[in-house]
Amino acid sequence: MAVKVIKGWWLPLVLSAGMAASWANQTEWCQRLMGRMFPVVTLLTVTHAEPVLIDGEEGVKLSGWATKNYNAAYKGVYFNLVSPYGVPLTARFSDKPKNNAAGILHWDMLVVGIPPDRIYEAYGEVKHSFYGLMIRSPFYIGRAE
Repeated sequence: MAVKVIKGWWLPLVLSAGMAASWANQTEWCQRLMGRMFPVVTLLTVTHAEPVLIDGEEGVKLSGWATKNYNAAYKGVYFNLVSPYGVPLTARFSDKPKNNAAGILHWDMLVVGIPPDRIYEAYGEVKHSFYGLMIRSPFYIGRAE
């Protein structure tokens, strides 16, 4: 009798677990957890930083490279002051990488809306979609000089 009851509940249990996982993946904390466990990109190695003006405000243009571990679809870049939960900063890639597959990617124009002397206070993430999962990988962690 107990075996028949268990057999009748496996499909709703699997569907419920799938729906819960799908819901959890829409939350930023779950995306960050996935990005820490399975980062799509490595941390950015900055080769050059140059001051620029962004809509009349001071900003910095970063050049550098990072390694892309998986062939995932790019969804956005996010920079915040101090931590992933800090004050949001304007950020965008003004140049798209020529090769978006897994491997080493180079950028010459990652523009971040923070003065160049404060870039070490920034924290950056890149969001990718990989087989329906959203992943936020750490991309830039400012370090005091």
